[in-house]
Amino acid sequence: MAQVLEKKGGPYPKNKKIKRQNEVFRLHFDLGYSAVKISEMMNVNRNTVNGDIHYWYGILSKEWESYDIEAWHMKQVHRLESQRTRLFQELEKTTETTVKLSIERMILDIDIKMTNFVSKSVYTQDWLRDRSVAWINKWAKENNSKYRLLDANAAWYTSEEITEKVRKLIHDGKIEKRGKI
Repeated sequence: MAQVLEKKGGPYPKNKKIKRQNEVFRLHFDLGYSAVKISEMMNVNRNTVNGDIHYWYGILSKEWESYDIEAWHMKQVHRLESQRTRLFQELEKTTETTVKLSIERMILDIDIKMTNFVSKSVYTQDWLRDRSVAWINKWAKENNSKYRLLDANAAWYTSEEITEKVRKLIHDGKIEKRGKI
């Protein structure tokens, strides 16, 4: 299944690095394995695998700029839901316990994949929003603007001092994000 790459340390030669990255792509994006599992399967350091996955996300994000990402996401969710429906149909037909357990496990795997997919999407949106606010505020400071962006969802302009005070209140639990004092 996975190619095992023997290595004692130090950087990979270019041809082996490309081979490893391609295998990580196949295992992660095509087959859905986690970085930890890929690391075990290929006998490669987990940080190396995480770096390869990060590399591929960077490449894919450039390609995806021209695509409708939301439509692609919905297509993937629809595929998983269709597969799940077919598995439930098979589950109803079978009477053999071992087959039932196997199908139930496959259904659980699909449910976990869909949950992870949604969780990653939400996390990525929050991360992008936070990074955008930080970038805008850095730009504002470098350009001596008296305004700062408090939250990507808020249409408020505040001074740097007020922004920091509000962030401290949020951190101290005295106000909730998108909440009241």
